[in-house]
Amino acid sequence: MSTELHNTFYAASRYLAARQKILSQNIANSDTPRYVAKDLKNKDYSGGSGFTLFEADGVSITSGVGRGNFRAFEDKNAYEITPDGNRVSLEQQFAKVSETQEKYALVNGLMRKWKSIKSTAMGQI
Repeated sequence: MSTELHNTFYAASRYLAARQKILSQNIANSDTPRYVAKDLKNKDYSGGSGFTLFEADGVSITSGVGRGNFRAFEDKNAYEITPDGNRVSLEQQFAKVSETQEKYALVNGLMRKWKSIKSTAMGQI
């Protein structure tokens, strides 16, 4: 159980870090003509025999996640399209960045609490 929970936290952190990188690239290219915003491909990780930590936009983060399997896709649901074809809405990207930061803080808080509980249970205060 301990290893599965650790893997769940690790997978969630990796997913959120990868998403944050993609969102920052979108913001950096907000003035690039014909640039289309990207986001992570929705994947279902519920096939693993682990705990589901949270579900983000249809993506379940569980302990059964493999390494480096995140793929970006073009997000065609932009709030606005500029005359030069740019499909990056800064408001939309900032909202996604904020959501990702909140979930990252949650994962890190849970990981710290889990380590504290584990250390206490093992008598390593």
